[in-house]
Order: sequence, then C-alpha cells, then structure tokens
Amino acid sequence: MGEKKRINFSLQRVVIVLFIIGSVWWGLYLISPPTPKPADAPETVFSAERAFSHVESIAQKSHVPGAPEHDTVRRYILEELDILGLNPRVHKGLASSQLRGTRVAEIHNIAARLKGTNPEQTIMLMAHYDSAPYTPGAADDASGVAAILEAMRALKAGPPLKNDVLILLTDGEELGLLGARQFARSNPLLKEIDLILNFEARGSSGPAVMFETNTGNANLIPLFADFSPHPVGNSLTYNIYKILPNDTDFSVFKPHGVQGLNFAFIQDFLNYHTMQDHPDNLSAATLQHQGENLLGNIRGFGSQHFDLASSSDLVYFNHPLGGLAYYPENWSCFLTGITVLLFLFGIIRGYQRGWISATRVLYGLIGYLVILLSSGLITWLAWELIRQYIFPQFQWLQHGETYAHSWYLWFFISLSLLIVLYPCRWIKHKINIYNLLSSIYLTLLTLLIALTVLLPAASYLLLWPILFGLTGSVIVARDLKRTEIRWGSAAILMASQFMTLFLLPFYVKFIQAALTTQFLWISILLTGLMTGLLFPLLNHLIYTAPRLFFTAFASLALICFTGAALNSDYSKFQKKQNSLIHASNLDTGNSYWLSADHTVGGWTSEFLGVHPEDSLFTSFGLVSASRVLYAPAPPLAIDAPNIKRLESRANDSTHSTILQVTHTHPATATSFTFLGTPSDYTVTLEKGAPADGSVSSYTQTISSNEFTYYGDLPPSDPLYIILPDKTNELEIRISSYHLQLPEVLMQHYRPRAPHMMPKPVGFSNGTAWTKTVHLQEL
Repeated sequence: MGEKKRINFSLQRVVIVLFIIGSVWWGLYLISPPTPKPADAPETVFSAERAFSHVESIAQKSHVPGAPEHDTVRRYILEELDILGLNPRVHKGLASSQLRGTRVAEIHNIAARLKGTNPEQTIMLMAHYDSAPYTPGAADDASGVAAILEAMRALKAGPPLKNDVLILLTDGEELGLLGARQFARSNPLLKEIDLILNFEARGSSGPAVMFETNTGNANLIPLFADFSPHPVGNSLTYNIYKILPNDTDFSVFKPHGVQGLNFAFIQDFLNYHTMQDHPDNLSAATLQHQGENLLGNIRGFGSQHFDLASSSDLVYFNHPLGGLAYYPENWSCFLTGITVLLFLFGIIRGYQRGWISATRVLYGLIGYLVILLSSGLITWLAWELIRQYIFPQFQWLQHGETYAHSWYLWFFISLSLLIVLYPCRWIKHKINIYNLLSSIYLTLLTLLIALTVLLPAASYLLLWPILFGLTGSVIVARDLKRTEIRWGSAAILMASQFMTLFLLPFYVKFIQAALTTQFLWISILLTGLMTGLLFPLLNHLIYTAPRLFFTAFASLALICFTGAALNSDYSKFQKKQNSLIHASNLDTGNSYWLSADHTVGGWTSEFLGVHPEDSLFTSFGLVSASRVLYAPAPPLAIDAPNIKRLESRANDSTHSTILQVTHTHPATATSFTFLGTPSDYTVTLEKGAPADGSVSSYTQTISSNEFTYYGDLPPSDPLYIILPDKTNELEIRISSYHLQLPEVLMQHYRPRAPHMMPKPVGFSNGTAWTKTVHLQEL
C-alpha cells in the first residue's frame, strides 16, 4: 500500500507540473498573433504576404519629411490608392509642435475615402508614412500603412459597406505628430469622424495590442470585442498610458472628443527607430494580427449604426476562452469588497479552529514583505552589475535594453523562485501554512485595495487571481497542513490557481517588453506576488523533494545566464549603436568630430582618438546627449544657408522684418536661435511667397526664441521668417544638419562595420554646420 501511495502522489505531482505549464502556455498562446495568410488567400480576407509587398516598397530607406525618399514613398502610396479607386488627395501645409522643442515642417497628409452605400457615420483609419531619421521604418509605420492598403483591397473585393471609411496617412508624426495636428487644426473632415482606428508600432513583433481608447469607452469595448477576430487588449495598459507622457497621432484627436481604438505591437524593441526596423525583421504573424483586427472592425463598424457616447469606462482583459471579458469600472469596488469579506471569513474560521494567530500573521507579513522587496532589489542590483561591469557593452544600446533580454527574463524568474520559495518554506515551518497564507493574502489585498482606489480599471490584475485563489484555499483548508493531499483537493487547488497562471505571466513578459530590462525588477515583483498566490500548490508540489526542485531552478538560472552571456556580443543581426558627426563652426573656422556616445569605441576612436575632450556643444541642439565627445577634424568646404533680407512689411501701426532662407548645401533640418530674445519671442513662418493677397502660402506662428525646420530649402522653395519688429540689432544662430557623413572626408576612413549602426536618438550621425548672422550685415 505504501508503494502504491507513493506512486499515486508522484503521479499527482506530475499532473500539477503539467497543469502549471499548460495554463501558462494557454494564457500566452491565446494572445499570440495568428498564422500569416499567403498571397493566394481568398480576395476578401487579409493576407500578410500581400501586405508585405507594400512594406517592402515603403521601407527601403529612411524617409523623413522633406527628403527625396519621402517623396518617393508618398508617390507609391498615392499610386496604390489610385489603383484601388479611392481618389486620394494630398493636404499640404506648415505645421508645428512643441513636444520636444519647437519643430516645424511642411507636411503632406494623404487622405482618401471609401464611400458607403448609405453613410450615416464615418470611420477613419490612420497611420503615419514618415520614418524616424535612422531607420527604414518597416514596423513603424510602414506596417500600419500596408495593413490599411491591404484591408481596403479586401473590402473592395467584398460586399460594400453602409458607412464611409476615411483614410488618413499622416506626415511628420515622428517630428511631433505634425500631420495629425495640421489635420485637426484646419481640415473640415474632422467634424465628420465618429471613430478612429490608429495603427502604430514600438517594436517589430508580438501581438497587436489595443492599448488605448478615449475616455467613456463603455459602448466601444463590447463592439471591439465582437468585431475583432483576435482581440488583445486590457484596461491596465489604457490606464497606464493615460499617465505616461507618450503620444501617438490619436492623442491629437482625443481632446476633440473623438472615440477611437489605438493599436500597437512592442516586442523586439531594439529594432525600434534603428536600421534594424527592416522588412526582414518584421513579423508576418504580427502584420496578420494587425490586419485581421483592422478588417474585422471596419466591416463591423462600417455595416451598422453605432452609438459610442458614454460617460463611463469598462474593465476589460483577455479571458480563457479567447475573447475579451469586460464589466463596468464601478463594479471594481463591489468585487474587491467581496474578496475582502471572503478573506475575513477565512481569517475568522482559521482563528476559531486555532490555525491562525495575530502575532504569527504579523511575523509572516514582515517576512513575506522582506522576501518580496529583496527579490526586486536583488534583480535591480544584479542588472546594474551585469550592465555596467560584467557586460559593459550593453551601454552602447540607447534603448536601455539588451539583445539577450529573453534569457535575462528567465534567469531572473528562476532566481526569483529560489529567493521567494525557499524562505517562504522556512517561514511556513516556523508559523504554519495558515499564518503564512494569511500574510500573503493580506499583502495582496492591500495592493488590490490601492489599485481599486487609484486605478480601478487595472484592479482585475489582482482581483481575479486573489478571489479564485482565496476560494480554493478556504475550501481545501483542512488539507493544506497535510503532507499529502487527496486528488479532489488537488483538483480544487489547481482550478483555483488557474486565473493566476493564465493571467499574470503575460504581464511579467509585457512589463519587460514595455519598460525594458532596466525595469525588470517590476516584473520580478509581480513574479513574487504570483509565487505567493501559488504557494499552496507549489508547496505541495515540492514538499517531498525540495532539493530536486531547488536544484532544477538553480540549474535553469545558470543555463539562462550562460545563454545570455553567449548572446551578449554584437553581430550583423544584433548591431552595436554608435554616433559620429562632423561639425563645422563657420564663425571660427573650426571643425570637429563629435559623438553622443558615452565613450569611444574601436571605430569612433579613429576619428576622436583614445582620449577625446567632452563639452555641452550648445550650438548643436539636436545632438541629444548631456555631454558630447569631440576632437579636431579636417575642414569641410560647406556654406551656411543663404539669408536674404526683404523689404519690411507694415501692418497697421507695426512693422516687421522679412527674411528669406534657402540652403546652399542640402540639409535635413535647420535650427534657428534668436540670441538675446525672450523665450516667448514670436515669429511667423511662411512657405511660398510672403502672403500679400496674390500668392497662396502656408503660415505658422510660433512663440519661441528657437525652432527647428525639418526639410530641405532649395532656392525654388524658400522659407520666410517674419520677425515681429523692424530691427537691425538681432543676431540669429543658424545650425544645419544633414543625415549623411561627408563623403569627401569619409573616403579616408574605414566605413562602419556590418555589426554597427547609428544611434536612434536625436541627431547622432551626419554633418552639422553653424553660423551666426547679424541682421545689420544683411
């Protein structure tokens, strides 16, 4: 009988291990992208392979506003929309933003319309077609444009829609949402829009998450859940995104009261805004996910009248059957209250039976908090040690991430299990399992109450694991103190822990993907909470063979750290980021090599030497670094922009000075600083000829003593700066930037190695030159 009993309970533990693995797998599988559809898929469905042809055409090179490559991309999109019979139009104009300094550009938004059979409402599809400076932009945001083009083709192949579909492909999003701002400021089409679907990316793979709506989404979320073939979204990201200082084009429309669905995918963050955001690195499955949900929602909203007006929000998240669970946000307090009452019931019951004492619960509470905080602190300290001392090469990556991030996630999870489980077992032996579980649930309930008060739509993250876990622990309470538990009790425990295993692992991974490995300690804190919830099951699992399981966790940690170490070097698939700029001060005649790197590397040392100087270099404001490395450089024959002073303009009782600016050398951006003026110095910018009633022009007034204009200014297309008074005393520092290093000089140096690429932040690679202009000399 004894042998049979051991076999029986060994089988029970095997079942528990399989249950844990299966539950975690199921939770991650349900939110994973679907299988990509081939090019020969039915005409009415979305095909990632067909959409990929658009990505490959758009994301060949970097295409920033004003660049020839940008014009090429715009012509391609217009041709594709023409082929679909959508009669596209380009809406041009000057736009400005002060999100990251004052930025101005001439933008070219593309708009088209698919007319409905009996339109009562209008749904707008939105993505941006410009790229950041040092990236082809395959994911961000050629994928969004391609998804829209392929979805429109599928719509045209099927039955017509009732409502209108407006397409807006914005320009200048990377410069500060310029295209969206221009559309919202001046386009009468804004008044027609009832719903916006915006498509973004901050990585190149993973599920396409619906991460944001406008406030009052109670009527929108159920429709999104019904219309999406593979809905992935949750109200936690929606609440956190409202707090963070991040923006997409959709942010511009929210103050106008337009409801919308904002989609993005964020895995493989190290490709974001770099040369690695290339079509080869974009996941076809992710593109399929983006496109299928786009098409499903357009067909759903486009085929019926919908009323999205609401003053309340919903709690929503993915449930185990593959869809979205949702309920009113104001239910959160009620459900949290029920959970607290269940906890009190368990505490009173345990006290009456002599299982629980206040003193031991307090000891357990202190112990669990120390364990929990230690796991987070050890993770943070270990990562800083790894990043700064063991593998200092990670500091070359601007994103605060490493290519071995998945290895480190599993390494720290394994380490966390050791840090949490072993001390918890020791505390259990000192105070018994009932007092320990009471301490764990008291900690979790405190966090749940705080979430319910501060972020009620995020409370589900702890509510359902706690509620189900408490229920199971209360039901099988008698068996928890036994060495071996019956099959029925084991089944109840597994069922009660399913929501923990299904729900929380996604967020452990998602937090690292969203915040980078720098903030992996948050994921590990969540892992510690999850381990506490699972303790009744895990304690039973490892009870008879603790050394075996702890050895397994330690071995897994060692394997993962070894895997991370072997993936820590750079290669042509995992590129090192660095910075090199040739800068010329045309006032002094001095030229410099600049770098925004933290130190010199093998390649940049050829230009900067081994021990370069460092400086703020305030004359080159677009170089994004607190300190800039520099060394003398060979001079470059380059001219400052051509500034011509036109006749002063009289307007009522005031006079203004007009400056005409053109480039004598191609430039991607030009910064103007009006020296000695207040920070709210007001100037007016115009393109075309200055507005005099005979020639149309684009006008933008800004209140800042410095701004950057993005785009080239050939003699045929100048920029006019209208100063607020007639003066001869003003000095203007003009700094120009070009994204390419000077070929005439670079032929004397080795090119960047295949395992290197420009840093993706600020102006980090190219040619810069500056000159101070005195108005009295013009």
